[in-house]
Amino acid sequence: MNCFICGRPLTEVDYCTSCGTDVRMYKKIMAASNYYYNQGLEKAQVRDMSGAIANLRQSLRFNKYNIDARNLLGLCYYDTGEVVKGLVEWVVSKNLYPERNLASIYLTALQNNPTKLDAINQTIKKYNLALAYVQQDSTDLAIIQLKRVLSIHPNFLKAHQLLALLYIQSEQYDRAKKELAKCLKIDAKNLTTMRYIAEVRTRETPEEADQKKRKSNISSNTITYVSDNETIIQPVGGNDRRGVGTVFNVILGIIVGAAVACFLLIPGRDSANDSKAQEELRVVSEQLDKKTGDIADLNLQIERLNNEKEALQTSLDNVVGAGGSEQAMNIVMQAAQAYMDNPEDLDRIADILEPMDMNEAEAIESESFQALRSFLVNKVGPASAEKYASEGEEAYKKDLYEDAITAYQKAMEYGLVTEDMLYNIAASYNATGDTVNAKKYYENLIERYPDTEKAKRAQNFLEEIEGGG
Repeated sequence: MNCFICGRPLTEVDYCTSCGTDVRMYKKIMAASNYYYNQGLEKAQVRDMSGAIANLRQSLRFNKYNIDARNLLGLCYYDTGEVVKGLVEWVVSKNLYPERNLASIYLTALQNNPTKLDAINQTIKKYNLALAYVQQDSTDLAIIQLKRVLSIHPNFLKAHQLLALLYIQSEQYDRAKKELAKCLKIDAKNLTTMRYIAEVRTRETPEEADQKKRKSNISSNTITYVSDNETIIQPVGGNDRRGVGTVFNVILGIIVGAAVACFLLIPGRDSANDSKAQEELRVVSEQLDKKTGDIADLNLQIERLNNEKEALQTSLDNVVGAGGSEQAMNIVMQAAQAYMDNPEDLDRIADILEPMDMNEAEAIESESFQALRSFLVNKVGPASAEKYASEGEEAYKKDLYEDAITAYQKAMEYGLVTEDMLYNIAASYNATGDTVNAKKYYENLIERYPDTEKAKRAQNFLEEIEGGG
């Protein structure tokens, strides 16, 4: 232990022999931190993770530079599925002591395993989705998501606890007990797990309690012992009931002994076959859970598309009665119908919208029409804009200025405007003798992209146009 003032090693006396600082309280604080660290280490070794975490956090309250306690706290968090909290502790530890720190090894191992990091990310997303399902009272979907989470990260304690809670809520107490048993293997003395176990015991049916009681009574009223290869079951008051009862017990013991002998002679491969069958059953069960989850996701997507389709149909019905350009309305309605038939066929929708005059369409006052038009344009806009921009560039390179102007205008109508597009369309207008539009686009280029090489060229052309005028 070193002095907190001068950093020199301390001795048994209550002051620093180098600088004279009183270190009695400092020693007590360090001793308390080390005490709680040792308590946390002992609890972690017997899988009392919640107790270990509490002790290690107390240790860090006394001494935040206790790197051993911080690294062990990160391991406890990581081992119970709280990966993010574990990473936080290790990052802090590495920043406090960059050299010869175990936290560096833990972090490097994770960074070199992107598959593991992706699995952790997917686990967190699926767990959050399960919580959302619980809030929506979709218990079945929540259980499916939690099973998928645990197939990726079997030590995620909170996922096991939530799954057990859902089983308790749906009165599947046997499954809840299995999940809670897994929780105890991860954290032997977790308070939440203990509370759930007590809840399961409280909710057990009276019939189950009677069955356990009858089994207990049978065990307490008989004496069972083994003689050679025979198992003898004798009532406690057997001395007063000899004769038929004794003969029956002897015969029963012989039968049981013979059965035990037969079972001992069964080849070991039967056990191996059973294990293999159980493993195959587990794999099939996990695959079924995954397929069920995928189906649930697809059903949600279908529901969303149906809602979107109904909204479009409503907008389409409103547009039919609105006033305006008949041609523009017909084009928009055809595009909307094509989208409802196949929302993925954006090329077909773009081809339908291509003949529409945007200026004419914008002049229509119907709000429903404008909302529907904007929706369709936004759907096909990015892909169509790139397509027309590419066509405009090809035409410009071949000196087909009229075609370039048409293509660039279409791209701009879909919201795509770049420096090259403005320069090329201005140059195309200038080449065709339309100096008014050429000037407009040159000015637009200078305003949007000042201090660029093309802006300087545009300024030169403007001066030539104005000088020529």
